[in-house]
Amino acid sequence: MRATRCLAMATPATNPTWRAIAREAGLAAEHIGVGATALSRASHWQDALYSQAFFALSIGFERACKLGLSIDHALSHDGQFLDRQTLKASGHDLKELLEKLDRVGERRCSQQAYGRLPCSEIHQAIIDTLTEFASNVTRYYNLEFLAGEPGATERQDPIATWFEQVTARVLDAHDQERYRVRRESGASAFAGLESIMLIRQTSETGEELNTLTGNVLHSKTIEFARRWERMYLLQIARFIARVLGHLGQPTDQLEMPYLTDFFRTFLTEDKFLRSKVNWSIY
Repeated sequence: MRATRCLAMATPATNPTWRAIAREAGLAAEHIGVGATALSRASHWQDALYSQAFFALSIGFERACKLGLSIDHALSHDGQFLDRQTLKASGHDLKELLEKLDRVGERRCSQQAYGRLPCSEIHQAIIDTLTEFASNVTRYYNLEFLAGEPGATERQDPIATWFEQVTARVLDAHDQERYRVRRESGASAFAGLESIMLIRQTSETGEELNTLTGNVLHSKTIEFARRWERMYLLQIARFIARVLGHLGQPTDQLEMPYLTDFFRTFLTEDKFLRSKVNWSIY
């Protein structure tokens, strides 16, 4: 009896459609986790982590949305998924893809289990910044700037854009005088080392940070903002998880894995989204 049960449980994974959906879901969810983890560690000292976060998040959000839209199409068209041409035509516009998935969620999900796409100014700034990156507007900024490509010098580095559009808004919304005083007090402890240290560093926007106390203070400010940025970012991931979790239910017309299993890590309260640094589906 036990062997029969194990065989029945193993059978769906041998279905190529089941396996393709599962692998795409895992790809998308893990990229979102990798991106959130990289962003948690990104700073002006480790600015490559910003780019790692942007690459992973843009891929994760895009693939998750396209998977959801394709499953939605299959559920309405006798198991026929979106074809390659249609998927390619939808491009890399994360803003449009997320809005389309939002409409799918509104149509298919019960209100009790479904949360709409978050749309505060901070959420919009995150989506807009990642959309510019995903759509190749700023993805190749450094190389295009070096090559003197037309318009490259007028565009802004995506790291600077993130700081000005996302980080600055987060600080406006959540920073308080008591937090600033605490950070300044902590940074002042390094003042005695200024005379024996030479630092040449820049902030995310290219502003010079040539003192140790200035660097420490900036780092502490970014560290404070980062947990709130991560919360807003992963609220978008939580929205995706809820919609895909609802779509990812085996039906008579479509055999598929339970997609909640892949995105479950994002289905948690805001406090946990703020506090957890390392994100993975494994």
